[in-house]
Amino acid sequence: MDEPGEPLLGLENFFDEDVDLENLPLEDVFEQLNTSQSGLSSADAAERLKLFGANRLEEKRENKIIKFLSFMWNPLSWVMEAAAVMALVLANGGSQGTDWEDFLGIVCLLIINSTISFIEENNAGDAAAALMARLALKTKVLRDEQWQELDASTLVPGDIISIRLGDIVPADARLLEGDPLKIDQSALTGESLPVTKRTGDIVFTGSTCKHGEIEAVLKAAHLVEDSTEVVGHFQKVLTSIGNFCICSIAIGAIVEVIIMFPIQHRSYRDGINNVLVLLIGGIPIAMPTVLSVTLAIGSHHLSQQGAITKRMTAIEEMAGMDVLCCDKTGTLTLNHLTVDKNLIEADGFAGVFPEHKYEIVRMIQGGGGHVCGMTGDGVNDAPALKKADIGIAVSDATDAARGAADIVLTEPGLSVIVSAVLTSRAIFQRMKNYTIGRCTYAESACAICDETEACGF
Repeated sequence: MDEPGEPLLGLENFFDEDVDLENLPLEDVFEQLNTSQSGLSSADAAERLKLFGANRLEEKRENKIIKFLSFMWNPLSWVMEAAAVMALVLANGGSQGTDWEDFLGIVCLLIINSTISFIEENNAGDAAAALMARLALKTKVLRDEQWQELDASTLVPGDIISIRLGDIVPADARLLEGDPLKIDQSALTGESLPVTKRTGDIVFTGSTCKHGEIEAVLKAAHLVEDSTEVVGHFQKVLTSIGNFCICSIAIGAIVEVIIMFPIQHRSYRDGINNVLVLLIGGIPIAMPTVLSVTLAIGSHHLSQQGAITKRMTAIEEMAGMDVLCCDKTGTLTLNHLTVDKNLIEADGFAGVFPEHKYEIVRMIQGGGGHVCGMTGDGVNDAPALKKADIGIAVSDATDAARGAADIVLTEPGLSVIVSAVLTSRAIFQRMKNYTIGRCTYAESACAICDETEACGF
């Protein structure tokens, strides 16, 4: 048998192919992890926690200042920013001075709109964070030779934990001496039947103990999540509205310039003032704020129905969802096998791996341009949940599924999803009505301004 090698003293050794903690004898595992059956001391655990990090899925933390400024970076705001610059720099002709009033008014509007949007988005994130904290796992750990109940996020490699009936395995571990366990790995594999685990076997994060009680040594802790953010449908809609308004204002400004200078020979200052009127009156500057507040109110209504939105714009995407992919085990079913009747044919995909679920969602999105939703509860659903336009983690989902989802359900059953979809569509209809009315008003203002100039007023 090969020598186990030097003990694990650094994070990089966990990815060393020469160190196989899954197949080493248990005594060598203890040696590699610098631990014993008496567990770790609090001081040793604290040092390892600094080295390996917390045993949880780390969510990316946005810089608050950058997030606030991002609400000023969209086509609707660009026009207002251009108007502010024009009011400050260009309006210095004739006998009048710099137009500070218009400049300050426009800047105040931008700041107010961004502040409201920022606060509402931040509140939605805080609600999701509070939910995650409330659902945080607890586990029984042997520290300082005493059994303690600690947050699973504080676990480190080398900890000795106790696993018993109903416990969710908090991190990958090797089983020590004791009776065999029945472990439900459906959150990982989708397979409903529990598997038997004996001394020396490995149990994986997110699996559930269905029978037995045993101690285990953690071989790895610290989960990492990295994902690429994509532009949602709501942001695309706002961008399209902004582009439409910009084009309309540009056409109106060109007509204004042609009428005022070559035809009517008006002064430079009059021209700048009229273009400012077009910019300010022709852009629905309050639209992002109104839509953000509407989404925030809708998010509150959804939370009362048992659906916590981690991202407010997910409401719009849920309203437009026309395909919903449902994981079977633990989502459509209760994760208990019973025979009801024999079905010769059925629509669905059987025996799929996580990468297959991801590809199914991707093909639905790309094939017909569908807005695709995905429900799931396990680690094996996380890639598809992240890829879907609207990822929905059902009640009692794993941390990985909740971390990848846009909406987290707190009540069991698909009826919650039905209620959430109906509520989302009602919210989106209100937003649509406001948008149509506001854009119509803005374009009418541009047309009236041009006609007024053409008549010489």
